[in-house]
Amino acid sequence: LRWMIPTGEALPVELSRRWLEQYPQIPLLNAYGPTECSDDVTHQVIDQPPDEGVRSVPIGKAVPNMRLYVLDRWQQPVPIGTSGELYVGGIGVGRGYLGDEERTRQAFLSDPFGGASGRLYRTGDLGRYLEDGALEFLGRRDQQVKIRGYRIELGEIEEVLRAQEGVRDVIVAVREDSPGAHWLVAYVVWKEGEKRTLEELKRGVKEQVPVYMVPGAFVELEALPLTGNGKVDRKALPEPERGSREGGETYVAARGEVERKLVGIWEEMLGVKPIGIRDDFFELGGDSLLAVRVFGRIEKACGKRVELSVLFGGATVERIAEEIEKGEEEQGEEEHEETRAPLVTVQAGGSRRPFFFLHGQWEGGALYSLELAHALGPEQPFYLLEPYRFEGLKVLSTLEEVAAEHIRAMRRVQPEGPYQFGGWCNGGLIAYEMARQLWAQGQTVDPLVLMDSDAPAPRFKWDRRVVVGLCRLLQLGPDKQADWFLTYRHLRLAFHYWRLEKKQQHEPAGQDEPVSRLTGLRAIFPASATLRQDWIAIYDWIAAGYMPHLYSGKITFFWTEEEPWRRKGWRKLIRWRNVDSHIIPGDHMTSRTRYLPVLAEHLRQCIDKVR
Repeated sequence: LRWMIPTGEALPVELSRRWLEQYPQIPLLNAYGPTECSDDVTHQVIDQPPDEGVRSVPIGKAVPNMRLYVLDRWQQPVPIGTSGELYVGGIGVGRGYLGDEERTRQAFLSDPFGGASGRLYRTGDLGRYLEDGALEFLGRRDQQVKIRGYRIELGEIEEVLRAQEGVRDVIVAVREDSPGAHWLVAYVVWKEGEKRTLEELKRGVKEQVPVYMVPGAFVELEALPLTGNGKVDRKALPEPERGSREGGETYVAARGEVERKLVGIWEEMLGVKPIGIRDDFFELGGDSLLAVRVFGRIEKACGKRVELSVLFGGATVERIAEEIEKGEEEQGEEEHEETRAPLVTVQAGGSRRPFFFLHGQWEGGALYSLELAHALGPEQPFYLLEPYRFEGLKVLSTLEEVAAEHIRAMRRVQPEGPYQFGGWCNGGLIAYEMARQLWAQGQTVDPLVLMDSDAPAPRFKWDRRVVVGLCRLLQLGPDKQADWFLTYRHLRLAFHYWRLEKKQQHEPAGQDEPVSRLTGLRAIFPASATLRQDWIAIYDWIAAGYMPHLYSGKITFFWTEEEPWRRKGWRKLIRWRNVDSHIIPGDHMTSRTRYLPVLAEHLRQCIDKVR
């Protein structure tokens, strides 16, 4: 025997290691290929046992006269290291399915890259290119699921679990206890004599994957259930107990009235019982959207508003109850003054310079920052510069004043530079002004990261000039100028949405319930106090009055591939010779939800490059 050629199924790391330890003179030729493409289309020679910690065995490179592409959902190539769907081109691609034109049309596509056969076969498999040019197989596309807004590849989680010490085999499945309530469950088979606690296993997984990919429950099995032909029978996997606790986790019951109210709200909204006061909200299946609803319920039940940023200090009932029970006497005058530009600690400690982030969500929260911080590693301190608070201001601050206040908050953590910070969306424009002010003071900023940032020429720039000019003719002060602008902006957007609604309406007029004239007028012309509660509108006011100056330091831009037009507004201001640009997948929203791991990896590389 000269070669062992495994094919047809993914080659387990442990199996290849055992083979080469027992038969070191007989290498493995790992092969991959669908029947629709004349069988195997890649080869990878495995002649040394895989190192400890390796998650998967590569399937290699294309054989002669064949080509493999990793493409996104628009059939465009993805970067090295990014997962996508495998497509096969070359002379080995079949002509279709006999007598099944519809299936042929879906699977066999014209080759836009100019292959010899003129066709690409869409395999339905997921993979990614490694830095050495080899391909890594990540499982089937039909194993890609969407849970709480995130696209998750079950095969990727399974590979992480198989690489953990003591694990012989594993299956990750999606359970749905109630309509729309999906959660991940891992079924684990231990090696003989190497059983570990499930808590240790869970900790190992959390170190390698984002929080939303960590299974909510772990179930131990003697063996995986199989069908008659030897495949895993997913339908026969037992139902786990949501309330069960793994390993050393202990249940701590609610102790006081506030904790009991919070536990009741969590159990109802999460569909999990029982919940202890030290259970993590996100590990129980919570996400940012559900957190907003839960905190709304908490405000009604406890009569006190709690900021979503409390979750950064610990997403537990115990932590939130402590915040609610804080007495007014603990809220000193000094703390009140700090709330104009609050700073929230997401990840403290570590040996590196802190990274400060303006997340751009004026309504608060920005829980995606948690994953961003975790992706940078435990040695990277990570702080949020929360949106500036405008309540109680008669004359609204300028964008320069907002940036200066954020600098003061940042300097309470790091008095002197060099600084590293960045901003998303409107937070990016404020971060730019912060960097400009620090540079004028002789401080260094590296890196300054602007992520899909608002441009210095906002859409309401000329509207503000007209409103201010009119108000000056009427001898109205800055406070009234802002109120007039906010009213104008409200009417303009209301008219825009009214036109959209009219286009979409199909029912005859007069079907709606009658609205009183007074109520209708209040909706069209809300009071100034009401308009000043909309901080996004106030941001439009201050951004429209911002006159940016040149910044000579280096800027790193992140732009989304689906909305390239956002970068246009920066062209007149930026000296492009001192700029790095990164293109990240998705649009303004999905780049920090579905594709957040890619964004986090780009940010990590930027910070590491500076270090």
